[in-house]
Amino acid sequence: MLRSARALLPSEDLAWDAVQEALLGTWSRRPEALAEEGGPDLSGLAFRRGLHLLRGRRRRLHHETAREHALPPREDETPLEALVREEQRAAVRTTLASLDEPHRRVLELRYFEEAGYDEIAAGLALAPGTVGSRLHRARGALRRRLEETP
Repeated sequence: MLRSARALLPSEDLAWDAVQEALLGTWSRRPEALAEEGGPDLSGLAFRRGLHLLRGRRRRLHHETAREHALPPREDETPLEALVREEQRAAVRTTLASLDEPHRRVLELRYFEEAGYDEIAAGLALAPGTVGSRLHRARGALRRRLEETP
């Protein structure tokens, strides 16, 4: 059971949690099933419980990240305008995530971390001119993908 959970989950603690929850769930529903020969597939139960734990973590992380990125409403903004602005931000985040790593990274450094060209060049071991051309291509790719989005 533990080996099955370890193969799926990123930490030892989560693997143990999956095993314990699978055993507890089986025991609370049908305690005699644990003693039966040919009883439940315990490694399969641990694996499915691990999937459930992973999905819960992903959902929680998604909601926490969305809350972090949400901007406070502007005073001169209607609720509809705030919703449209938030949908546009979500589309940009999703499209940005679909870019290849070199382009995505320079955009993130420049616009989210507000790094200058020289800082980006030093951090990525690139020439400042390369940073400029990479930013130009990345903005173009981002713009094209956003225009393609319905």
